[in-house]
Amino acid sequence: MGDSGATSLEVHSFSQEKCRNSLARMCIKDNQPFSIVEDEGFREYSRDLQPLFKFPSRWTVARNCLQIYKEEMYKLKDVLNKQTVSITIDTWTSIQNINYSCLTVHSINETWVLRKKILNFFHITNHKGVTIGKLVYKCLQN
Repeated sequence: MGDSGATSLEVHSFSQEKCRNSLARMCIKDNQPFSIVEDEGFREYSRDLQPLFKFPSRWTVARNCLQIYKEEMYKLKDVLNKQTVSITIDTWTSIQNINYSCLTVHSINETWVLRKKILNFFHITNHKGVTIGKLVYKCLQN
């Protein structure tokens, strides 16, 4: 109910594809394993929410996540072609003595909102400038 006291009703129709896409996005956003679709508690909860939903396999969830990744990559490429951006790189060594690096792009949209996206997260052999430069170049080529 809004301030005017009027109510609005929304028609909802079930879409298996939309639910599968939402499931894949949940796995991505919440760092859930693809095998969550095999967990009995998750299945029971989901059946209570939407009995028509047919559970995909973990392999289907993985394919859906890869498709979302590809779609987001194309969107990001479009942004990178149209805007001026700043790129930052952060490197560190884990407690297990493994070197990591994260390449991030920053931009400001037309309403002056700062946006950032991770372009790549990868292992590196060392923290030398030449090594990092080659990996950044390879990432930006993709």
